[in-house]
Amino acid sequence: MAVGDFTFVSGRGSTVLMPVTTTAVNQGEMIEVGTTAKIADGDVAAGVIGVAAGAGPANGTVAVYTDGVFDGTATTGVDFAIGDLVYSIAGKLFAGTTGDIPCGMVVESNPASAGTVRFALISAASTNTTAKA
Repeated sequence: MAVGDFTFVSGRGSTVLMPVTTTAVNQGEMIEVGTTAKIADGDVAAGVIGVAAGAGPANGTVAVYTDGVFDGTATTGVDFAIGDLVYSIAGKLFAGTTGDIPCGMVVESNPASAGTVRFALISAASTNTTAKA
């Protein structure tokens, strides 16, 4: 099984169960909740972001984290401070540009550890989750 770029670390870990389109989803991939569109280009239209809690086969279902703390990797040359907002692009975290929708807020950052960034997921669904994985 392939595993995506984001790893659940701690928190409530609330999930919602959602259908998967014709493209399978891997555990740890950041996606737009409700579309299963993998966030590959930094463009998040809906603003509801989650991380796949497990693998979801094409045309099946997948549990998606809507809250929690995760580890991710910063894009090359980007250092974050605690409290900075982070954005996702192609499985990495970056500083974002005007109009981008953040996916999290940095809670721990250690540039010396290969750019690992610990962030709290920001999701519009985090206050009204309905299912647990």
